[in-house]
Amino acid sequence: MKMKRTKRVLFLLPSLVILIGFTYLPLIIGLIMSLFGGNGQDLAFVGLDNYIALVDDANFKTAFINSIEFSIIISPIVLVLSIALAIGLNSIKNKRVHGAILILLYLPCITSPIAYSLFFKQLAYSDGLLTQLFYIFGIGAGDESILANPIIAKLFISFICIWAWTGFYVLIINSALQNMDISIIKAAKIDGASSFRILIKIILPSLASVLLLVVILTSCSAFQIYIEISLITKGGPAMSTFTLVFYLYRKTFTYVADYGYSIAIGMVILLISLFISSIFLIVKKVSR
Repeated sequence: MKMKRTKRVLFLLPSLVILIGFTYLPLIIGLIMSLFGGNGQDLAFVGLDNYIALVDDANFKTAFINSIEFSIIISPIVLVLSIALAIGLNSIKNKRVHGAILILLYLPCITSPIAYSLFFKQLAYSDGLLTQLFYIFGIGAGDESILANPIIAKLFISFICIWAWTGFYVLIINSALQNMDISIIKAAKIDGASSFRILIKIILPSLASVLLLVVILTSCSAFQIYIEISLITKGGPAMSTFTLVFYLYRKTFTYVADYGYSIAIGMVILLISLFISSIFLIVKKVSR
């Protein structure tokens, strides 16, 4: 018995060391450092002053609001698209066609964010294809990038994220659909239930846990958008795409390094992610 326990501990030990060394230990160190202030290596203990300063920081407020807006735009669209595509994909009986389409949908997820961000940036230049197309329909000026418009810039970044993330969640939902008990759906069809009623009453409730996971992951990911913004809009125009992670990066590497303040921003992002996850989990428990 002791030998079995020893084997289990030894089996789990590498994972535990990695988890503690690269997740929990940095988190504890970061929490401690967030209580220090000062530029560069000239640090001094300031307690909760960094967190208090965030309340009056106009840039932080703007970044926080923008991050919420990105989450509100991206999460519902990714969820609805993922469900629709997964259900449509699951209805394809030919396994080769099914697999080929699934691979095509998943390709953006394994494409480098730097590569596709630079590609979309080219389209949005003043002489880019997308800008000229918008100009034909009377949107924007022909000699000015569409990214000069704050609303279009925010929607453009949102579109890129939706395009890049959806395939991953289609894969998850598709796997869940394939593991569903088909006999329930067949019985409902025999009883005369419409496709819409089967979707609402059987399929979606059966996928509740998976859909909850999708909502939590997309909402938290929307608060961590950085690469697309850094390469395409750099937080502009008029700070319309200025997010929390982008602000954190600038406070650390662009401005004079204020590590304590930057880590305080990171801790706030972590708390927001935990709060979002908790809210959805509570809603799920209440709805049961």
